[in-house]
Amino acid sequence: MHEEIYNDMENVLKTLRAIESDTGRIDEIENKLKEREFNLVVMGQYKRGKSTFINSLLGSNILPTAILPLTSIVTIINYAKEVKVVIKYIDGKEDLSALDEIEKYVTEKHNPENRLNVKEVDVFYPSEYLKSGIRIIDTPGVGSVFEHNTDVTYEYLPNCDAAIFMMSPDPPISKAELDFLRSAKEYIHKFFFILNKMDVVSKEDLQDVIDFNKKLLENELEREIEIVPISALRALNAKKSNDAKELEQSNISSVEERIIGVLKKEKWRILGLSIVNTLIRFSNEIETKFKLQQKADEMSLEDLEKKIDEFKEFTKLISKYKEENDFVLKGKIDTLIKLIDEHIEQLKVEKLPSLIDNTLNVFQEKLAKKLKTEQLDEEMKENMKQEIQAIFTEFEDKERDVISENIDVIYDDLAQRTNSVIKKIVDTASSIFEVDLQPFVSAENLSEHSEFSFKFEDQLEALAIIGTFIRKKLPLFMGKIVVEKHIKTATQEIFDRHCGRMRYAFVKNIQETSRRFKSQLDDKIDSTLSAIEEILDKSIRMKKESESKVSENINRIKRHLAVIRDAKEQLQNLKNQLET
Repeated sequence: MHEEIYNDMENVLKTLRAIESDTGRIDEIENKLKEREFNLVVMGQYKRGKSTFINSLLGSNILPTAILPLTSIVTIINYAKEVKVVIKYIDGKEDLSALDEIEKYVTEKHNPENRLNVKEVDVFYPSEYLKSGIRIIDTPGVGSVFEHNTDVTYEYLPNCDAAIFMMSPDPPISKAELDFLRSAKEYIHKFFFILNKMDVVSKEDLQDVIDFNKKLLENELEREIEIVPISALRALNAKKSNDAKELEQSNISSVEERIIGVLKKEKWRILGLSIVNTLIRFSNEIETKFKLQQKADEMSLEDLEKKIDEFKEFTKLISKYKEENDFVLKGKIDTLIKLIDEHIEQLKVEKLPSLIDNTLNVFQEKLAKKLKTEQLDEEMKENMKQEIQAIFTEFEDKERDVISENIDVIYDDLAQRTNSVIKKIVDTASSIFEVDLQPFVSAENLSEHSEFSFKFEDQLEALAIIGTFIRKKLPLFMGKIVVEKHIKTATQEIFDRHCGRMRYAFVKNIQETSRRFKSQLDDKIDSTLSAIEEILDKSIRMKKESESKVSENINRIKRHLAVIRDAKEQLQNLKNQLET
């Protein structure tokens, strides 16, 4: 039965190819039908442990995992008898690489702001999970997924067939994740919900988190779901060390059984639904363009020009809408930066006094050991480096989470404002030209996060102070007073310098990614206008050249619209068969 359904979809695609000029989209769908490759996508917020989970499934450290965020790069793991890594660039070029070199292309540390212009990384690996045509895909996290290519994960949604949605107790599911799920469910038929890091909380707290997340997810999806708790890191270590007991306690087997069982039974159906939904969306887009073209062609040249002038008057308001969005975004970003400043000042109050006291105590302890001056200097600097690194690493982790939560809200609001502008454009065009239109593009509820790479300064010459009173041959009690005063001053200078550098890293990246995000949303507005204007310009040119051409075009469009209606009816029937 499923072969018949796939054959019917291929026939519909051939029909659409005959009437649509966008062959790129058609080629993508056609390849999907031919290859029958099943995209199992792992999604979730930053720090949920997606890459570790994939590694635990495969039993090896295939993907890099680190504290630093990954860039906006999709990693696709395919089956092959031999290990191979292919780096695909935006300009179409490809390079071969090795597993231990993947991080050079996908991590912010080695490829800041995706300066290497990597499109995606294809990993070929001999795993039983992948043998049946399943491809495991690691997407950038919802919390930092949009670091440089804001909507890379949202744009990948049409390529998804099933998704593993990763969560963790720290914190429970966020608004950004629910917004993402809201968009994802329009494309993805099958979800597996997994709660990672189950061993970082007590059993009671774990159950509370599962219940809380389950309620939110079921309200969003309007159906019952199951959340499976696991420890991906524990599972990975257990597989690498062949520890059966640890593997059982990680609960990874429960996930593996569910995924393999469902996909073995339903893979063809889930994949079919994914393709048929893509075809329905594509058909709707084509239909919208033809409807507007038909309406424009049917008007007289005089009426059409009047309508176009009326539409152009409206478009003058678009710059005003954009300026309003700029103003709102700037205000919210400024408020976020003020919050960061408040947190940094609070950090100084909480940590600086104890840092100074600890440094003085260490100085007294080391002075009592009668170390040589140079050795004392070096040990004091090393102690300061460790103290500073511990303080700012902890602060960085907490502050990133705070910024992520705030950025979620800011960018979600901006995306909704952009959608509102797009809707105004389409609704205005629908009203002026008296035709029912649907948006050509939309700005999903994106959430780009401003991650950064912060390096701790090694330049601690300010603490090279022990020799001061020795070389000057001051009385010992006077020398200690001078040294302790200098330690206090130097410690505060070092602390303030790191506060300033961390603030600069946060603010710089927030502002840069905000500009990029706003620019990409503006592009969606502009592309909506361009799509409408291109159709209208084509009609004007045709009318000025020859009315006979206009008549021919109207007849052609009517035939195409009839074809699309038939195609949509066939696709809906196929969808009904797949859903039963």
